Amino acid sequence: METYFVPYNGEQVAAIDIKGRRVIVLSTDRDALEEGLSLLGADRFVEFEEEGEFERDKLFVSLAEQASCDIVVAAGEDTELSDVLNSLEKQLGWVN
Repeated sequence: METYFVPYNGEQVAAIDIKGRRVIVLSTDRDALEEGLSLLGADRFVEFEEEGEFERDKLFVSLAEQASCDIVVAAGEDTELSDVLNSLEKQLGWVN
């Protein structure tokens, strides 16, 4: 079983814009997400526990649909959200 901490702003899944793409960055590390809420435009997080890849995939698709986003990124344990955001800035191409 895997636990995911998902950023929310009010009742909405928090997504950010990176180079013209809407992105949700969630984490398996509660502390890292809690510390990085402001970077993600969030004011709280919601915890989801998923059993297996199928349930995880359903969660990610559902979150993407709710936030009308293109990309869902799950940061692992001990990963700083600022590092994830910097990496996405460098690696993603601009949407034309």
